[in-house]
Amino acid sequence: MEISNEITQAARELGEALSATPSVAAFQQAERDVRSNAELCALESGVMTLYNELIGRQQAGAVLSPQEINHFYSLRDRLARHPLVTRRDAAMHEVKALFEQVGGAMSSILTMDYTALVLEEN
Repeated sequence: MEISNEITQAARELGEALSATPSVAAFQQAERDVRSNAELCALESGVMTLYNELIGRQQAGAVLSPQEINHFYSLRDRLARHPLVTRRDAAMHEVKALFEQVGGAMSSILTMDYTALVLEEN
């Protein structure tokens, strides 16, 4: 299916309008704040590395010790409770709500469920 220039332009304008909203701006700033905190980035990387290591070992048949599992959950909880991460998560929640509203508006305009159409494509 070929997308017309009009549709491409309308999508571009929608993207620009969404980018200009306070919700998206707040999320982008929160994400920048997380990415600019070296300690937090190292913690996030460490959590992912440990997670992948534990999963790999478990899939290979190893039995993980309760201490290893508790250590992972402790690091993950420390990451999840960090003020910059909680701020980013709250901002993301607002952006998701905005996108749901936009999807609803598109569904109304198209007189079909836009979200369901998008999910069918995946």
